[in-house]
Amino acid sequence: MFDIYDPMIRSQLKEIETEYKKIVEKDIADFNKEFFLDKENDKFVEDVRLKFLKSEKNSVEEKILDYEKIIEKCQGRVYQWLGDWIREHEIFPLVKKLNSLKYKIRLWEDKDFVSSGGVNEEEIQIANDADCSLFVEVVRKENERSWSLCPFHNEKTPSFCSYGNGGGWYCFSCSEGGNAITLIKKLYGYDFVQAVKFILDKI
Repeated sequence: MFDIYDPMIRSQLKEIETEYKKIVEKDIADFNKEFFLDKENDKFVEDVRLKFLKSEKNSVEEKILDYEKIIEKCQGRVYQWLGDWIREHEIFPLVKKLNSLKYKIRLWEDKDFVSSGGVNEEEIQIANDADCSLFVEVVRKENERSWSLCPFHNEKTPSFCSYGNGGGWYCFSCSEGGNAITLIKKLYGYDFVQAVKFILDKI
């Protein structure tokens, strides 16, 4: 199957993969270097960890956008199958990773806020892992994934994908995504704690 890749597309894929690995490897190396320079105060560790997580999140978002550009070039052409393959085997795993990073960043940033709101980490994790398809109208299902019309913009073809328990959601039209908590926040204008409690009440 891969032997019939267009040379130009194969070259683009290779460049993206190589560049992404370099970025992530540098982020990890920078984090380790800074982390061991000074472990005397917790604030320093928090700042460095957040810096690392946000940098990795940005790298994943950039890779998703790069893949989406390739998919766009494949639309309506003989290489449509390649776009479908990239979406299935490259973008879907990256979206799950992106949602996980967003969740970790939120916890690091909002520890005091969450603890004062009457919800604990276990409840947050349960809400975070909720199946997002429970909160939108499903148009079709593909294995563990469910497709819906995106509630955040007008469209006729479903591009809003829910990835099942713990997988979060991602819209391939507006490039928005997150976990069940971020979905409820955007849908209803709730704050973090309100969204968690709403989800716990519904599942």
